[in-house]
Amino acid sequence: MEFFVNAMRKPSPPLALVAATRVVETYAPWVVAPTSAMTVLSALRLWQAHQLSPWDALIVAAALEAKCERLLTEDLQHGQIIEGLEIVNPFVNMSSPVAK
Repeated sequence: MEFFVNAMRKPSPPLALVAATRVVETYAPWVVAPTSAMTVLSALRLWQAHQLSPWDALIVAAALEAKCERLLTEDLQHGQIIEGLEIVNPFVNMSSPVAK
């Protein structure tokens, strides 16, 4: 939902309803990474080591635990690598094939 709302208002020009819905449909089959007490402890380490916000650190920790290669977020620096995890801002290049 966060992606959908931002896709409809942030890019210039914003995505049309149909295009934004298609992107969400593309991401729908992806696995959601659960969090646990261990995830929170990992997040605390990441928060200190990488100067992340606590919430961003939790998201990164969950992605790392799930052995993700890429994390799609607009909240971190596009292209940044955190412990092998590539940060990708999905709004950087809205003309990419995923956005079509």
